[in-house]
Amino acid sequence: MEVLRPLSASECEICSQEYSDTVIPRILTQCGHTVCEVCAGNLLDDENSKITCPICRQETVVNGTVESLPKNFTVLQMARGNEEA
Repeated sequence: MEVLRPLSASECEICSQEYSDTVIPRILTQCGHTVCEVCAGNLLDDENSKITCPICRQETVVNGTVESLPKNFTVLQMARGNEEA
């Protein structure tokens, strides 16, 4: 039986990677949830330039690439604090 560990605010809710300078937290602007840049890219529907949030199902329109979504600097700062601890 798999034991679930508590979710950390400094990791992606999709892939569980810890956020860092290379695992960049991106904000889905329609709902405010945060996922890493790689997961955002995987979720992006290129046909209609939308990401459907896997947490709440709201759609965020992406103008260009996922790099155009805002970085979640608060989450990134928390992750950097975890690295120093």
